[in-house]
This record gives sequence, C-alpha cells and structure tokens, in this order.
Amino acid sequence: MPLTQDDLAAFLRAEQQVHAKMRFYTHAVVFAVGNITLLLVVLFSSMANAWLLLPFVGWSIGFVLHFLGTFTLGGSAVAAMHRRMIEHELMQEQQHLQSFDEDVGKQRRA
Repeated sequence: MPLTQDDLAAFLRAEQQVHAKMRFYTHAVVFAVGNITLLLVVLFSSMANAWLLLPFVGWSIGFVLHFLGTFTLGGSAVAAMHRRMIEHELMQEQQHLQSFDEDVGKQRRA
C-alpha cells in the first residue's frame, strides 16, 4: 500500500521528534560527564577553584530549557517553526530553479 502525503508528513514529524529527543539525550550525557568532572576538580583542589561551579548554573539553565523545548509544548512550537522555515527554503529553491529554467529557455531560443 503506497504512502499518502499525510502518512509521509506524519512520518517526517515523528522522525523530527525522535531526532530532537536523541539530541537531548546526548546533551544529558555531556551535561552529566561535564558537571561531574567540574565537581571533582572543585572537590580535589583548593576552594580557589569554586568559580568552576558557575558554569554548572549556566549549563543547568540551558539544560532545563532544552528539556522544556524537547518534551513540552515548546517542542511542538519549535517543530512548527522548523517546518515553516523548511517550507520557506523549499519555496525559494523552487523559485530559483524556475528562474534558472526560464534563463536556459531564453538562451535556447536566442
């Protein structure tokens, strides 16, 4: 049974969500390893390195925002914006190709 346009669109949306979740899981691993490393540096050195805890705060904010953007309504808003941007780029590409075809047609007639 051939895929319909709706089937293809649903598949592409699902694929996009899976990619977003995989990027988040990668971010989670890097977040954990990076912050454990920073914590160990702070624990096994003088308190002069306590400033190393500041990146943890900033990175935690980014991590929470990434989570919210991936697993909450923000994720669907980002996905919708992504689709609009792709549609815009496709339209520009089609216009470019149409313009190119017209230029080639003019050259052939000349």
